[in-house]
Amino acid sequence: MILLLILFAGNQESAETLTPFDSRLQRPDKSSMVVVDVRRPNGPHYQDMDGVLRLSPNFTVEMLRSALSYKPRPDDKFVVTYPKCGTTWTQHIGFLIFNKGVPPTSGLQFFKCSPFIEMLGADSVRDMVRPGVIKTHLPYHLMPMHPEAKYLCVCRNPKDTCVSLFHHTRGFTGYDFADGKFDDFFEIFISGENDYGDYFDYVLEWYEHRNDPNVLFLHYEDMKAQPRENVLKIAEFFDKDYHKLLLENEEILQNVIKYSDVKSMQNYALENFTNFFTKKIEADAPQGLKVFHEVSQKNPSTASFIRKGIVGDWKNHFSPEQNARLEKKILERLANTDFIDTWRKHGVM
Repeated sequence: MILLLILFAGNQESAETLTPFDSRLQRPDKSSMVVVDVRRPNGPHYQDMDGVLRLSPNFTVEMLRSALSYKPRPDDKFVVTYPKCGTTWTQHIGFLIFNKGVPPTSGLQFFKCSPFIEMLGADSVRDMVRPGVIKTHLPYHLMPMHPEAKYLCVCRNPKDTCVSLFHHTRGFTGYDFADGKFDDFFEIFISGENDYGDYFDYVLEWYEHRNDPNVLFLHYEDMKAQPRENVLKIAEFFDKDYHKLLLENEEILQNVIKYSDVKSMQNYALENFTNFFTKKIEADAPQGLKVFHEVSQKNPSTASFIRKGIVGDWKNHFSPEQNARLEKKILERLANTDFIDTWRKHGVM
């Protein structure tokens, strides 16, 4: 049973049941603003915003609406993933490519160059430092599209995604799930009731566009196994000049690989990101970032966006029964894709 509370409707209402959230709905009428609190017993706190997307309470409906209304520029470059599928890692790869292998010196610098559009709103993208990448978890049908903008989509196997999202959800206080149990979260994930909706709906929707000329679709597991090859692939996708720069400057290429490694990111990102969330924000920060900072101050978290970043951590969490259930769903939903062969190659199945 899932409990709901409509927060911003004409009258407050409540309900006792909710089917798994389906994000494949129409965009909201701009005259309405509805936020529904959603919570399964022993589960995290979510909010369904305007009937189109389930998010954590750290998001605001105003910023989501702003993101959905954004009109992309031809030079926009998006990093698109389902949550906890290598987003921060891929953002750093982009940042390092654009900055010739030099890592960010502060959280503010990173966020200005790589804004999270549905959290920070469209103005954060209009005002971003370019070149940079725009972070998003939006499903394809909600994504602001432009035929010349570029969309780098990274997909991770659902077993490790579930585990990483579980730890993320426990660590960020807005979810109110600090003492949550994996068994409870697994049921939410396999039912498609977590934030951003059903994993399989999400990846299949983007997979259908993998051959579009402005989409690069990569597997997280391949990126981990062959970082050099995939960094070069990303650079070439962004612009042939970046690809040429890396090929002609081995030191820069090695620095991109080095500073986007999990251990390196943990070392410098922990200090930079912790300072951003714990200290007063700079006056020149974009408005969306100020709102994000304010919300984060109300619900301070100790979790890191970068945990293990490995393939196979699911083995430390899944029971044999859970593994069998999720594999059954994988075989049912992804039978006509290359996902299964890729994951078998990397020992996921």
